[in-house]
Amino acid sequence: MVLLSLFTTTAVVPWLNERQNIRGFAEAVRPHLSPDRPVASTKEKRDAWVFYTARIVEEVDSEEEILTYVSRPGPRDLIIDEPELDDVRDRLPPGLVEVVREMVGTQEMYLLRKEAEPPMAEAD
Repeated sequence: MVLLSLFTTTAVVPWLNERQNIRGFAEAVRPHLSPDRPVASTKEKRDAWVFYTARIVEEVDSEEEILTYVSRPGPRDLIIDEPELDDVRDRLPPGLVEVVREMVGTQEMYLLRKEAEPPMAEAD
């Protein structure tokens, strides 16, 4: 049982992920991630993003959670798939930019970024 688990973890899972292009997308995303900028992901393949990016990934599974996450102050990244992005696209806050877009399996995945807001000018 231990040998089967080890084989599955070290050979089968990476092979399946590579076939679905999870690994390729994660490798494209990883250089853009910064330890001082939080990252969240919708439920689609979240465990793979954690594995391949070696980052803690916040869970945002509903439209409300996605919109709340990207509306919080400060810079942040979001990994999201095309269907979920389509559901919230017209309600996203301004200033969210696409950093990476790539096909993963049969759907497009995105790394979206919100940069820090510029400091408010002081009144004279």
